[in-house]
Amino acid sequence: MKKKYDQYEQFDQTEADAKANETKKKALRLAAKYLQTRGVNGFSFQDIADDLAIKKASLHYYFASKDELLAELLQNYLSAFHQWTLRFKNRTARQKLRAVVRLFADLAGKDHRICPGGALAADFQSLSSANKSNFQSLHHAQREWLTATINQGIQENSIRKVISPAETTDTFMSVIQGALQIARLRSDSGLAGKIMMDYLAGLLKSVP
Repeated sequence: MKKKYDQYEQFDQTEADAKANETKKKALRLAAKYLQTRGVNGFSFQDIADDLAIKKASLHYYFASKDELLAELLQNYLSAFHQWTLRFKNRTARQKLRAVVRLFADLAGKDHRICPGGALAADFQSLSSANKSNFQSLHHAQREWLTATINQGIQENSIRKVISPAETTDTFMSVIQGALQIARLRSDSGLAGKIMMDYLAGLLKSVP
């Protein structure tokens, strides 16, 4: 009989763990949405708790603080970026850069969101030292990948080399951030993609 009860208890615990894990995932998704639409300082634990229909104190079961929530969100962004790059590992530079434009242009169609990097950079001074470092790790990972892709394009003779690959990367990243901000300002979700594609068209050589 005890063994039977142990099985029930194990099932109950597994079900409770699954629910807790799902609640944590929902909290992170909400935090991502708020970050990209309101900014770091535009939302609180209470906002997330209200959306989840739980008490604010319950949210502390998953995250000790908002800073800890942001730290996990940044780690998720970094992991997701690495996973995304693997999908294009064997593609040409031209294909990779077009995929980058599609990735960021799609954000503008989701409640006029901006990318996490733009939101975090705007409130960089209010981040903890740990999360400043976490954010910089994400930025450098994206910059290194994009620079390598620009270099690949130069080797493939598909990209014009006017300035150094690193400078081209910085310009491209600035265009992406600016395009998303302007699209939000004008309430024009299609504008971000157009600005990015116009820049990319000038960067890529014509296909013979």
